Amino acid sequence: MVSKFMKNKINFIKLVRVWGTIFLVVLGGSFIAMDAIETYRDFDLRAEKIRADFSRRQKQIIKQEVMRVVERIRYEQSQSETVTREKIKARVDEAYAIARHIYQQNRHLKSRTDIQRMILDALRPIRFENGSGYYFATRLDGVEMLFADRPEMEGLNLLNLKDPQGQLVIKDMIEIAKRSGEGFYEYHWTKPGSAGNDHKKIAFIKRFEPYDWIIGTGLYVNDVQKQIETDLLSGISRIRFGKEGYIFINRLNGDALVSNGKIVSGKKKLWDVFNATPNKMKAIFEKEHRAAMTPGGDYIYYSHIKLSKPDREAPKVSFIFGIPELRWLVGAGVYLDDVEAEIALLQAELNSQVKTKIGYFVLIVMFIIAIFSLLFKWLSNKLQNDLNYFISFFQKAAHTDETIDRNHLKFIQLDQMAEYANKMLTDRMQAEEAIKESENKFHLLFDFSPQAIALTEVETGQLVDVNNKLCKLTHYSKEELIGRTTNEMEFYSVPDRERFIHALQSSGQVNGLEMKFKAKNGAHLDALMFARFLEISGKALILTIFNDISDKKKLEDDLRRAQRLESIGTLAGGIAHDFNNLLFPIIAMAEMLLEDIPKNSVEHEYIKEIYKAGNRASDLVKQILAFSRRSEHKLIPVQIQKILREALKLSRSTIPTSIEIVNDIQDDCAMVLADPTQIHQIAMNLITNAYHAVDKHGGQIMVRLAEVANDDADRSAQPIESIRYAVLSVVDTGCGIDPSILDKIFEPYFTTKEKGKGTGLGLSVVYGIVKEHGGDIKIHSDVGKGTTVKVFLPLIMDSSDSLPDKEAETAQTGTEKILLVDDDETIAALEKQILERLGYDVNVRTSSVEALEAFRANPNLYDLVITDMTMPNMTGDQLTRQLISIRPGIPVIICTGFSEKINAESARTIGVKGFLMKPVVKMEMARMVRQILDEKKTRTKK
Repeated sequence: MVSKFMKNKINFIKLVRVWGTIFLVVLGGSFIAMDAIETYRDFDLRAEKIRADFSRRQKQIIKQEVMRVVERIRYEQSQSETVTREKIKARVDEAYAIARHIYQQNRHLKSRTDIQRMILDALRPIRFENGSGYYFATRLDGVEMLFADRPEMEGLNLLNLKDPQGQLVIKDMIEIAKRSGEGFYEYHWTKPGSAGNDHKKIAFIKRFEPYDWIIGTGLYVNDVQKQIETDLLSGISRIRFGKEGYIFINRLNGDALVSNGKIVSGKKKLWDVFNATPNKMKAIFEKEHRAAMTPGGDYIYYSHIKLSKPDREAPKVSFIFGIPELRWLVGAGVYLDDVEAEIALLQAELNSQVKTKIGYFVLIVMFIIAIFSLLFKWLSNKLQNDLNYFISFFQKAAHTDETIDRNHLKFIQLDQMAEYANKMLTDRMQAEEAIKESENKFHLLFDFSPQAIALTEVETGQLVDVNNKLCKLTHYSKEELIGRTTNEMEFYSVPDRERFIHALQSSGQVNGLEMKFKAKNGAHLDALMFARFLEISGKALILTIFNDISDKKKLEDDLRRAQRLESIGTLAGGIAHDFNNLLFPIIAMAEMLLEDIPKNSVEHEYIKEIYKAGNRASDLVKQILAFSRRSEHKLIPVQIQKILREALKLSRSTIPTSIEIVNDIQDDCAMVLADPTQIHQIAMNLITNAYHAVDKHGGQIMVRLAEVANDDADRSAQPIESIRYAVLSVVDTGCGIDPSILDKIFEPYFTTKEKGKGTGLGLSVVYGIVKEHGGDIKIHSDVGKGTTVKVFLPLIMDSSDSLPDKEAETAQTGTEKILLVDDDETIAALEKQILERLGYDVNVRTSSVEALEAFRANPNLYDLVITDMTMPNMTGDQLTRQLISIRPGIPVIICTGFSEKINAESARTIGVKGFLMKPVVKMEMARMVRQILDEKKTRTKK
């Protein structure tokens, strides 16, 4: 019944599928046919329009590109002077900062002359702008202090110096400095590496107030312009647009600058660059030149090779614009046949589209027929499969990281759900990975940090983690530290720990608290402490950073020691000058009385003691100057065995016999290069210190001298690099030195002795002398056992430079005329008596000004001039310069008690032939006067 009933029914799905298929086939075929006809008709019209539009559009593009480049060139050229001014102002500000820094750092430490020299030495070697830029400095009175390009001009007054244009350059700059403090100035000047002096230059100067200087520099305008042009050509050569578009630049005379996207030297003509067709390139250039001369530029048409196909030419249009001020023409072009290739591509694309549409039509019809047949079955099956796949995903998502494979899903709605589900799972995995990565980074930074770091539990105070740096610093292993408190480790003192806890509790953090902490080996280290609270995995912790500043503290202590020595040295220099002037009359008069009074008389003995006392006082001054390192000592090869024995003999007479003195002096020890007086002083000071150490309870002092090779030396105490050296050791069995003050014993005025037994200068003087001799000093002491002091002095293996014995030397005499200048009448009178006893004719002046006038009146009257250094109105070195300017070659001896302004070396640089330090003994003065006069005679004969 049902089947009979159904036989009369039409299968709606079949009917819809058949008629739907017929309808779709007819409709699709009609659409394709109409579309193809319309497409080919429109294509012909569009191809013509494409050609016209392409030509118009490309001409606009190349004109825009050319004008953009022209605007860039003109802008860069207009900025040349601005760039120049910015550069030189920045350079002068830099030089001013250098000078200001040197002045601020040294104005209380060094003399005005020294600071000025330091500033000039710092600025002189600086060059910039390829070596053409340099600094100059001028005083406001016109004297040139620094002229790096022409150093021979330094020291000259250049107020009247003019440039080739007639400008008073220095005078104008000084006016700017006085009026405004700083400013720009244009002039013409010399140029390093270039001939002539008519190079236009822009300078910037700035007044340096401490010394009334102007500091400045300048740049040459043409250098800046050339650099701008070079940079422009480099940048323009890299410009590309379109398929094969580039910028070309030629000079109006035909020189090629940028061609085919490359920089050309500018020394070849365009037709020489493209030398395959020179005549054709000349014709093209003539077109370019006419277009460049046209106001607003113009287009030219020609054929040229392509960058991509250099084997054939193609039609091309270019836009040319001239820049008369640079004598340049700028252009860019486009190949017109490029559009044909585009049209051919469009034709092929059109044919392909038509074929594709027909193919799609067939496929669509077949696809629709198949879809209609399988639609309901496919929908039910696929929907159930997708739902089952989703259920499986959610069952596994709780314990795996497997995502939904969206390729298995066929429905958009279910695919969107899968996308969000996958994103949710991915976000969870990324969060877990980020946590792991963060933990790894933390541990890596923690373990390899250059700072020592510790994590401490707030509740228990136990260390929960420490990094490698803290273990290295404290010499503990991680296992020894973790789980213990800082109290158990005895890291800090109680006061330091209380300060740390107070700072942490009051502000929640510690920033740069200076503390001491103790390492495993007992060493006490200085550190800046930083700490704050943090929470990790719900646990309250303290993060502590130990910034080790032990080395910095040691450097600061060394600096303070050096500053104290320097201040004492300044005081010593002042004392030395006045004291030497007071000693001179005592020693000189005693020396002359010893010559006049019979040797066997009581008076002769008294005067001899006065003479000895004066010499001892002179040696004391030398010791003071040696301590301050302000005196000059001539170092000669010396066998120190004899000096040590003399020191021991002298010490034995003053040290009680209850104290045993043992010597162990190596007789064949080689020589050292030294000052015998200072070596004697080292020995006496060290023996005296040893005596004071054993004075109360008695004991033994041992003085040992040994020659030691590097391989035989105690390397822990070996301070110097020498093949062999002499070691002077002074050992006592006294009370020893507390280790806490051992590093202070070389400081001036530091002493542990009771009042009246020491000044605190002994070891400071020894330290200074040893360092001056290129050696070193080491001390080892045990409390209650004694002290060993070792002095290391480099040996010399060749003693050929040792000085002859002068004990038998007699005073040398003469009859020459000498001008003697000293503002102290007593000293002048004594020096005159000494010289007259030697047979010389002496003319005395107590005023340097009067002495200059007397010399100027008759320059050839005198054979020699002896002058004091420190005198009113005109010092000895100033007088020397005046005398030499009047009579070049006049021999001059400077005799001074002490002066920071001059020494033997600096005296020679101004023409001084001899340099004597007061108090001067007769033999020393006689020898130098005779030596200089004899040298003068020898030169005259030659």
